[in-house]
Amino acid sequence: MSNDTATHTDVDITIDGYLAAWNATEPDERAALVARHWAPDARMVDPLVDVTGHAELEAVFARFHDEYPGCTFRRTGGHDGHHDLVRWGWEMLDAEGGRVLDGIDVATIAPDGRLAHVIGFFGAAIPA
Repeated sequence: MSNDTATHTDVDITIDGYLAAWNATEPDERAALVARHWAPDARMVDPLVDVTGHAELEAVFARFHDEYPGCTFRRTGGHDGHHDLVRWGWEMLDAEGGRVLDGIDVATIAPDGRLAHVIGFFGAAIPA
């Protein structure tokens, strides 16, 4: 990344924290991860949600576990970024480890290194 606010390793930690927040099943753990890796007024948008702020993010992550018991997310590789932008691939796995869904996320990193805005896309990076 070309800005001075975050190193490559810092961004990896933030992305891993983002995925850990999705995967956290305990409310206190989830809240701590959101506070650590998301700016207070952060926004997340994907085909299913459009939320802003820690409380709404935590609610989305909790609802994920209610609707998809045993499912988790993981990264499918590294990340690519420039300026205050970063993108990475991910996949959603069922309880047995089978892939349910994949996609990419594009995020804006706040000056403090936390996520300011995440935009998620389901499926291939560029549909045929």
